[in-house]
Amino acid sequence: MHWLAIVLTGLLTWNPLQPPTNLPRYSMHVDLDYAQHRLAAQAKVELTNRWREPLSELVFHVPPARIAGVFKLDSLTIDDSSQPPSYGLRDGFLTVQLPRSLPLGARVAVFMAFTLVLPPVQTVAGFVECSLGWSDVALNAGHWHPVLVPYDPLRGGWQTWKLSTIGDPYVTESADYEVDILAPPGVKVAGGGEDLREGNHWRYWLPAGREFGFVASDRWEEAESLVGGVRVHSYFLPEHRAAGLTVLQAAADALRLYSDTFGPYPYRDFRIVETRARGGMEFPGFSYLTDEYYAQWPGNARSFLVYTTVHEVAHQWWYNIAGNDQVYEPWLDEALADYCAWLFYRVQRPDDAEWWWNSRVNRDLPALPVDATIYQFDDNMVYLLTVYRRGILLFTDLEKEIGQPRLFSALRGYLYRQAYRLSNSDDLLATLTRYANGSLAPVLKPYLTAPPWLASCADRGERCTLGAGLQPR
Repeated sequence: MHWLAIVLTGLLTWNPLQPPTNLPRYSMHVDLDYAQHRLAAQAKVELTNRWREPLSELVFHVPPARIAGVFKLDSLTIDDSSQPPSYGLRDGFLTVQLPRSLPLGARVAVFMAFTLVLPPVQTVAGFVECSLGWSDVALNAGHWHPVLVPYDPLRGGWQTWKLSTIGDPYVTESADYEVDILAPPGVKVAGGGEDLREGNHWRYWLPAGREFGFVASDRWEEAESLVGGVRVHSYFLPEHRAAGLTVLQAAADALRLYSDTFGPYPYRDFRIVETRARGGMEFPGFSYLTDEYYAQWPGNARSFLVYTTVHEVAHQWWYNIAGNDQVYEPWLDEALADYCAWLFYRVQRPDDAEWWWNSRVNRDLPALPVDATIYQFDDNMVYLLTVYRRGILLFTDLEKEIGQPRLFSALRGYLYRQAYRLSNSDDLLATLTRYANGSLAPVLKPYLTAPPWLASCADRGERCTLGAGLQPR
């Protein structure tokens, strides 16, 4: 089978993406008791009211509070007050009443201390359950800290959602993170952002990230490479050294390809680690992969190890830079990340491209809409086959319809326009339509739910709809 040849004209130069200056700021200190699987944390969360209405309360998502016996809130104060505010913790959301209304432009600081007692990692559980826990390989601290939920005045203020074991049930705004972790001697810590290590004291600075995650282990070896000024780090078990070096190479190649194609990677470091988990999971500047993929690596790119590596790397663009609602519109990051993996195999591993397509996409797929919410699924495999795999078909059909140069231009435009925001389907579809110079309805309708409203292709403030052939209404 002959695949479309892709020609890249060398390393492209992009203007760096500039994050906003008024993002929330998280300053956190963590004492890690690796042997007892405990975290003791102190956090300061600073927020400036960026909206045109005063705030009377703040709402945090606290994922570990959804698991019985894991999360304990030790203290909570606001600004310089020593008295705790009124608050409530219910269904994984912490609502904090402010002592006085916070007007536009005013800033508030919330101080909290909390303790986590981590459960054992259960690989038979879903992807989410594996992100927080311990094993004989490592300690996973993913989705471990309270994080402000998005605020939308047009939808009633602070946004919350129901727990689900399908997909990634998180919605996070960009924020700046400064985190220092005190670990026992002999334990390595890998997280997102630029680090400064002093002995067993690890300090991380992560600007404009959706959250901060890390994994710690007393068993890892580490290797690194340099790609266009970005240090790529791979952490792996000694017995899986060859697989760990393969991950390092694949991650470096993917970072170079995606930076050339869509825009620059935003940090100086990227880390990817081996741990006990199910599949892989993305965080800003950092990802983890299950040790099962390392142990089963066949010695080439025809593997879950390489595929999952390059999929997770793609999330640095689709999830971290261009954010989205992963509960109600997960296709905006997962379908694009899988399409990027398909691009990677065609460009970087062309001898394995046909294998990748036949093993991942050329199979019976559910006849469900790619843009379904996580609540429309009761099985993670059906979710994956629909949102990820059918999502590849959608973007491949778009590539055939408008050509690869226009599709890439559209995705670059979408990334730059939506950087450090929460995007929705209208944002992406309107951008695709604007670059297509024609109706995309025949391509989109087989994959998406009945017609969404879109901003006009000419960006005149009018509206258009797929049902009307994407013409202004």
